[in-house]
Amino acid sequence: MGLAQGPDGSLYISESEKGKIWKVKFNGKKEEFTEKSLAKMKERENRTYVKNPDIVLDNLERNKVAIGGEKLYQMNCLMCHQKNGKGDGVRFPSIAASDWVNGNKDTLISVILKGLEGPIKINGEPFVGMMPKFSQLPDQDIASVLSYIRRNFDNYSDSVTKTEVTIVRQRLRLIKIKQMQLQNISETK
Repeated sequence: MGLAQGPDGSLYISESEKGKIWKVKFNGKKEEFTEKSLAKMKERENRTYVKNPDIVLDNLERNKVAIGGEKLYQMNCLMCHQKNGKGDGVRFPSIAASDWVNGNKDTLISVILKGLEGPIKINGEPFVGMMPKFSQLPDQDIASVLSYIRRNFDNYSDSVTKTEVTIVRQRLRLIKIKQMQLQNISETK
C-alpha cells in the first residue's frame, strides 16, 4: 500500500496487490469544517460495521520480505512505476534504463523532493504527467530508494548518499527563501 500527496493537496492511495490507485480530494470549504464536523465524523467510528484494523491480521505486507530501498520503492513508487519499473507507458513513465535515473543525481533528487509536472522527455520520448513530491521522506530513505532504482530495472549507476540528498534539500530551501525575499522586495515597491 502506498500513500502520496499531490501538489494540489489531493491524497493518492494505492493498494499493492492489484495496483489500484484512488485519488481523495476535499471538495468542501475548509473554513466550514469545524470541531462539530470532526465530532460528527468521530461518531461514525462507533457504527458496528466500522472496525479498527488488526495490526497483524490486516497487515497486507506481512508475508512479503523486502528491505531498504526495495521496501521503500514498494511503498512509494510501485503504484505508478509498477513492479518492473516500466510504468504503464501512458500516465506513468518507465524508470527502467532511464536517462533521468542514470543521469544527474541532483536532478533526480530534486524530482523526488519537489515533484514534477508538465512536459518532459524520457529516453527521447515526450511525456506529460505529474509526479507528487516525496519531501516528507527522510534523507536516508530518499537515498535508499534512489540507490535501489539506480541499481535495478536495467539501470547501472552508482548509489545516492544521504549527504547528497541533504545538500540538494538545503540548496532547494535556500532557493525558496531567496525567491520569497525577492517577491517581498518587489511587492513593497
